[in-house]
Amino acid sequence: MSGSARADMTSRLRSTLTGHEHGIWSLATAVVDGRPVAVTGSHDETVRIWDLSDGRPVGGPLAGHNGLICNGEVWSLATAMVDGRSAAISGGGSNLIQMWDLATGRHVGEPLDQSIGRTCAVATTVLDRRPVVVTGHADGAVRVWDLATELD
Repeated sequence: MSGSARADMTSRLRSTLTGHEHGIWSLATAVVDGRPVAVTGSHDETVRIWDLSDGRPVGGPLAGHNGLICNGEVWSLATAMVDGRSAAISGGGSNLIQMWDLATGRHVGEPLDQSIGRTCAVATTVLDRRPVVVTGHADGAVRVWDLATELD
């Protein structure tokens, strides 16, 4: 890479967010109360929310992926609007699929089914006008979950 190309990349870097104790495996973005945020999942078994305007963490680390069968690394994250709230859905090595209210940093409902194995991928969409999360698992299955029922 030429010196000018490297300088161009460096000039584009706006900020570096640090705070996880280990590597970041997953990342998603959302808007919470009108501010853009990044949501990160890590090898340190936590989810963090970052205000992208100032680069600061929003609250402390969100814990809840402590390993049940294996480690609780957070491998996958997605964001969605659920019942008018910005939410993050996280999964990984702990066999837990958690939903978090991004405004409060609290769990929303109970974790989705814990017996299905490790969650390697998470995505969200709307199906029949209802928010759903689609999860990909180490057992080769793709599962579709109705998020609105988690709030009932």
